[in-house]
Amino acid sequence: DQPDVVQLFLNDYAEGKSQSIVETKVQETIMIAAEFGATNTIKRFIDMGFSSDFTMLDTSPIEVAEKANAFDAFNLLLNSSKNNSVYILKFEASNSILLIGSKVIDASKRNADSEILANYQKLKTFDQKEKIAVKLFELGLYNSLGLLLKNDKSLKVILKNPSLKEKIEIEFFKALHLSLIH
Repeated sequence: DQPDVVQLFLNDYAEGKSQSIVETKVQETIMIAAEFGATNTIKRFIDMGFSSDFTMLDTSPIEVAEKANAFDAFNLLLNSSKNNSVYILKFEASNSILLIGSKVIDASKRNADSEILANYQKLKTFDQKEKIAVKLFELGLYNSLGLLLKNDKSLKVILKNPSLKEKIEIEFFKALHLSLIH
């Protein structure tokens, strides 16, 4: 996700082209960025004044991000859309909305973990579940992640992901170090 590089290529492409051709190329770029979860690139074009409320071949960038399980891109596009309430209704049972719902659950609520588990259990594929588990880890929702691991034995294979395993070890040793200091 390198918005500077993308913008350089587009600037070079845009030289001498009509505004309509440039706008179409930017929209194509936003669609590709949505599919790959390239939030920095999407944000760059939104900040430049380009709208994310468009369709290409009857599909919007937010639909592309949702289908790709690109949670952060989905969230960015949802929040920047003038039609976000329409999309929330359209995708109310989608993985992306379920994760966003999990992210905004107040961790101090007594039933926060059960809400996250309920959302998680609605997911259909292992890939979707793995992405949610990784996202919970990235958000620091370790209790929720532990609950998922406890309730879904198949998910334990994510611990074999070398990148995630390294992150978990780092967090473990940080927590251990902090506990020894206090």
